[in-house]
Amino acid sequence: MDAHELFSEVPEIQDKPFVKWVWRTIESLLMPRCDALLTVCQSVADYYSNLYSVKMAVVRNVPDNVTARIESDASVGTPDNSSSLIPASSLKTLLYQGRVNLGRGVDWAIDALEWLPECRLVVAGDGDLLEEMKAYVADKPWRDRVMFLGRMMPDELVRLTPQADVGLVMLEDMGLNYHYALPNRIGDFVQAGVPIVVSNLPEMAAVVRKFKVGEVIEMNKEKSEVRNCYARALARTVKMVLAKGREGYDFSEARKDMDWNKEKNKLLECVNA
Repeated sequence: MDAHELFSEVPEIQDKPFVKWVWRTIESLLMPRCDALLTVCQSVADYYSNLYSVKMAVVRNVPDNVTARIESDASVGTPDNSSSLIPASSLKTLLYQGRVNLGRGVDWAIDALEWLPECRLVVAGDGDLLEEMKAYVADKPWRDRVMFLGRMMPDELVRLTPQADVGLVMLEDMGLNYHYALPNRIGDFVQAGVPIVVSNLPEMAAVVRKFKVGEVIEMNKEKSEVRNCYARALARTVKMVLAKGREGYDFSEARKDMDWNKEKNKLLECVNA
């Protein structure tokens, strides 16, 4: 059984107690009876181990380093304008890739552009709130600096990701699923050599701090309006990354660690056990 996420704790069902009970019941019935259990990070493994007294293997959802052509392609980590999926611009590119869903911070990124006149935001992905975010940005004075690319194929994302100056991986602390999340796009940005800005949540922040591949959003203790506070904190953090530039971050160790060629062996061990 693959617990890709802590589904009974996703934000969308936290105000639906019956739905949450159904999923929790399914977990409690099936998980102790499985021959093998795996999940995407140690925090989720520990949570399920404590809740159901089960042993879970950790297999992180990360790309292989061939994706970024680390050893063979000297252009890795620099935008390839000849195959660009976004128009050339003097603006710095902030990239969000993934589902445009509740609590993913796309609204923070839109609002943060008020304090980042040198930046544009590119959103690559589909989701429940995509149309709502398009409507939200339509009234902003900086609406021309936001691009929605919609759902993209994996090979398109491989081409797109290195063209960013900053990768955005923000989650609101809305339930344990987000609190313990280790989104696969962190690995995508690492392999592409793009500095990352992440929320200050355990798994994400640990990767960024350990390997020094980006910055963690630190909130001011004095909070006014929440959305405004998040957006300002994100803008401050993006400015830190841009001031350092790509050359201010070393991705070599993170690329070696966050490599599917390592993780797949754990999966094979789990299946063959």
